[in-house]
Amino acid sequence: MSLSNLFRNKQDEMMAILKLFLSHSVAQGDNTENAWREFFKCFLPSRYCCDKIFVIDSKENFSEQIDIAIYDTYFSPLFFKSGENTYIPAESVYAVFEVKPVFSKRNFEYAQNKIASVRKLYRTRRSGNL
Repeated sequence: MSLSNLFRNKQDEMMAILKLFLSHSVAQGDNTENAWREFFKCFLPSRYCCDKIFVIDSKENFSEQIDIAIYDTYFSPLFFKSGENTYIPAESVYAVFEVKPVFSKRNFEYAQNKIASVRKLYRTRRSGNL
């Protein structure tokens, strides 16, 4: 048993799941996103969450819906749910991902725009020492 074998096994498991979802087009987008979120959750420390979200800033701006976001629940546990939509403060978000089953120029540009909708949000800064 080695760490590289454990990671390889996890990779093989993820590849098998994605291959299954990609062969059934009915709900492949949602299923693929869910598979990636579950994959990240296996590795993230418990202080972080991984969900489909909207990011909101203190000036009432918000992002487009983000397929996968990794955010902190320790220093900024505040979030809002409205139905199936979750809104997370911009200061809590560490990473965002757009999930597409096929890499293409069109999908790449679409992902860039969605990610840009997060990057443009205002983030407050804390003065002094933490």
